[in-house]
Amino acid sequence: MIENGVKDLPSSMVSCLIDGEEAQILELGMEGFIFRIDNRIEDIQRIQVNYFFLEDSVYEERTLQEFQVNEIEEKEFFYVIEIKTNDNEYRERTGRLLREYGKYITCKSMDDSYCASEIAGYPVEFDETFMETFEEQRREWFEERKLVEEDKKQWIQVMNNLELAIAIDRPDRYTSYMEKDWEDYCKYYWEQQNLEWHPISKKKVGCIYIGNTFCHKLFPKEKELFTMMEKARNNGTQIVVVFSYLRDCYVETTKRLLERLEEWCTRYQVVMEIVVNDLGLLQLLVGKEKWFKISLGELLNKRRKDPRLSYKLGYEQQASLLKENALNTKEYQELLDSYGVQEYEYESCSYPIKLNNRKAHLHFPYYQTNTSQYCTLYAKCHNGDRGKQKLVKNCPYYCREWVFLYPKHLKMVGYYNTLFGLDDQILKEYTILQAYVAQGLTRIVSNLL
Repeated sequence: MIENGVKDLPSSMVSCLIDGEEAQILELGMEGFIFRIDNRIEDIQRIQVNYFFLEDSVYEERTLQEFQVNEIEEKEFFYVIEIKTNDNEYRERTGRLLREYGKYITCKSMDDSYCASEIAGYPVEFDETFMETFEEQRREWFEERKLVEEDKKQWIQVMNNLELAIAIDRPDRYTSYMEKDWEDYCKYYWEQQNLEWHPISKKKVGCIYIGNTFCHKLFPKEKELFTMMEKARNNGTQIVVVFSYLRDCYVETTKRLLERLEEWCTRYQVVMEIVVNDLGLLQLLVGKEKWFKISLGELLNKRRKDPRLSYKLGYEQQASLLKENALNTKEYQELLDSYGVQEYEYESCSYPIKLNNRKAHLHFPYYQTNTSQYCTLYAKCHNGDRGKQKLVKNCPYYCREWVFLYPKHLKMVGYYNTLFGLDDQILKEYTILQAYVAQGLTRIVSNLL
């Protein structure tokens, strides 16, 4: 047996290759280790041990220079084998790994804040600072900044290469849009967010997104939808209808709505953009390519997004890998092409994204990190506990008045059934949009909350 061996170490922290075949380490010690393997190996030629060091967030490997093999036990489906070694580098790396693992276990036995601070350097002391209201938080986020003339010119130049759209995505906005003159509504939209000073607000809005990506309860009633569509058509504004996830109980209703939308497009001889956030809806749209142009929504354009991402161990070393996701793979792209997906909705999320070779739209300045069909805000307001979630059948729209506030430094907010982060850099640096335009970006979509 292994003297002072540590059992059940995570395989992501230490593993081994036995003659190129992966094996699970069951117990690790300074003088050797015990592993399990599926097949009996009569004569082991090469052993490689792979270590993950928390402090550096890197993997290192060590090929043992000398070792002794002792078979311990034959199980029904695998073999347990002991390796003994005097390899000095093995001992050095193993000692370091066990020390780091011991520190990690000690931290995990404390509260989460202590662990995050000790292991990842997370600034726990800032977690006690909150804004009083979301209005106050927005005023600070979008506080007016003085721009030099050269920067203004650069913003104008960048915006000349882009179409600007705004999201009309909840009941109060549906009402305001229907009641106000179009130009007055656009002015009101930017003023409400304290962004009337920003060069983006000076760009003419050429497109509106009607509907909500994240909550099916915030989709407009059918009469409201067609009233807004008629107004947009009269204003010469392009229309994009946004569907959220599709629950089974809404399939037939959605089919009928798609038929109505098809009839509307046929009457006016216009092609309408449909944003799809559920693969089931893609199936419903098969054969309707004549009047519908399909765009893949944010819920299906999945990637790692979180304001706390920079505190993850190894973030700096591996951040470049976040640029791509499934849309950058040939197989997934071909699948979506076969369903007639022509356009893609992205989110600005505080790090650079590599767009795929299709028509791309970028939503800014908020990005979604979590969404629940079982609304957390409803659970908190109705049941007194955000953990007591259930499917909401009759929504009282608590989100008209309430949000979840988070520590000021995180730049996050919980709005209706979704947690959002703010990418404030995209409003400060025109070079970010400039880089996306160079990749082929054609439209930006304001998703202000």
